[in-house]
Amino acid sequence: MSHQPIRVVQPPIQPSSVHSRSSRNYQSTNPARYDDLVQIAEQQRRLIDANRQMIHERETRGNHIDNAPIRLAVLRNEVFIIIVLFFF
Repeated sequence: MSHQPIRVVQPPIQPSSVHSRSSRNYQSTNPARYDDLVQIAEQQRRLIDANRQMIHERETRGNHIDNAPIRLAVLRNEVFIIIVLFFF
């Protein structure tokens, strides 16, 4: 599995001044929507990073829990971490 960081690609620079003005106008008229997209991308990046870390931890320590209540508690904690990272 690759451990390269995920990067958000910026929109390409338009050679025409008409296109560059229209993209600037879009961002200035819809700054909330653009900011929402950036925020969602950051949340997804954090979630992917958390999942990668969880997979790495599982691979290194193994999943040798024989007691069902302990296994359930571990799964609840992992789900809670994912939920917290997704919403914050």
